[in-house]
Amino acid sequence: MGSANSNKRLWRMKPSKKKQYSAEEKREIFEQLNQKRLSTEKRAEVIRQQCHNKKIYKIHGREYFKIVDMGKAHYISVGSCINISCEPSRISLYTSNFSKMEEKKGLIKVDSVSNRILVSYDTQRISFKLFMLEGM
Repeated sequence: MGSANSNKRLWRMKPSKKKQYSAEEKREIFEQLNQKRLSTEKRAEVIRQQCHNKKIYKIHGREYFKIVDMGKAHYISVGSCINISCEPSRISLYTSNFSKMEEKKGLIKVDSVSNRILVSYDTQRISFKLFMLEGM
């Protein structure tokens, strides 16, 4: 009995009207989609360049990349390498201790000209410095 009522409801439903787009609207939509596609491809290329052929450290059961020339040995997790782009994003910077990894929040982005990473130690007072990840 329940299925008979649901079948009657389906017949009463009005067919949805499809919106007709003009040629100019279609072109604008395609341009927006193309821009999104290009930005995701560019981001994937930046991530591939930054994380490819880099030495991976396994400390306390987790994997890290080492940042070169940063004074103390600073690390970023391999999983957070996905967040690296040309725009600043929050990241956790780790320093190794005998018992644990100490975490500090910072900002990171990629310099599009030199393909190096820019790191800011402080999220409040932003000042980026150029660094590289340690290679193989």
